[in-house]
Amino acid sequence: MDISSIEGIRYAGVQITREGLAKVYGARTELSITKNEIRAMRLVYGVPGERRWLQLIVGPFLLGLAALQIVNLILWLIRGGTRSVADILVLVFLIGIGGWVTWDAFRKQWYVAVETQDKTHKLAFDEKPNPEMLKRLIQIGARLGYPIDATQFNAAKVGQPES
Repeated sequence: MDISSIEGIRYAGVQITREGLAKVYGARTELSITKNEIRAMRLVYGVPGERRWLQLIVGPFLLGLAALQIVNLILWLIRGGTRSVADILVLVFLIGIGGWVTWDAFRKQWYVAVETQDKTHKLAFDEKPNPEMLKRLIQIGARLGYPIDATQFNAAKVGQPES
C-alpha cells in the first residue's frame, strides 16, 4: 500500500492523519497536535487523566458535601420539618458527579501518550479498544510516519497490561 493513498484513521475518538493527531468528539476537536510537534508516541495502559490531582480533590469534596446532605436528611427524618425536592436533587447530583470524578481519577484504560517538546498529552479512547482496530491504528500510524511504541500492548489481553 502506497503512503500517498492513506488519508488516516479515526478510531474511538483518536484520529491520525498525515498532518497530525487529534482527540475528537463527533465533529468537535478537543486536542490537535501537528506532526512536527511530536517527539514520541506510546500506546499505554494506565490512568489517562491529565489533571488527576484535581479530580482527587474535587471528587471527594463533592462526596463530602453529599454526606453532609445525607446527615441533614437524616436529621430531618428524626426532627421533622420541611424539605423540598431540590434537596434530593442536590444529593443525587453530588453523589453522581462526585462519584464519577473520583472513579475517573482511578480508572485505567488504553490511551496514546504523545510526547511533545512542552509536555506529554494523553489521547484516551472513548471506549474499550478492539484489539484488531488498535493493530490497524498502529499500522496506519506507522505508514504515515508515526512510530507508535506498542510494547505494552498485548492483543490477547486488551484492557490489561502485559505481566
